[in-house]
Amino acid sequence: MKNVIISILAALLTVEKVPWYSACTPWEKTGIFIGIFMPLLFFCFFCEEMAEKWRKYKKRVQTVRREVTRLNNETREITGDFRPTERKPGRASHDANRSRGTGCDRVCG
Repeated sequence: MKNVIISILAALLTVEKVPWYSACTPWEKTGIFIGIFMPLLFFCFFCEEMAEKWRKYKKRVQTVRREVTRLNNETREITGDFRPTERKPGRASHDANRSRGTGCDRVCG
């Protein structure tokens, strides 16, 4: 319902600002309004669906992160290695580039 209201208000504001809209016949005005309203409505539905997919994705990422942390802690308990890890996310490819001599050492130090 909110998508319909947002689309109607946006279409009304749009046609209100068009200077030639007042010179149109009622049928033309209706057609112009519907021509603006329908794409806006579909866009609002699309955005709402994408927002829902994004929420599900973020929830899934949080679940995976918790599971990885839990498994990492279990592995440390089994091996007895309680030293903090010094590896930062994304460093593996950076270090590999430095060792291959790809020029990263000139930029990265």
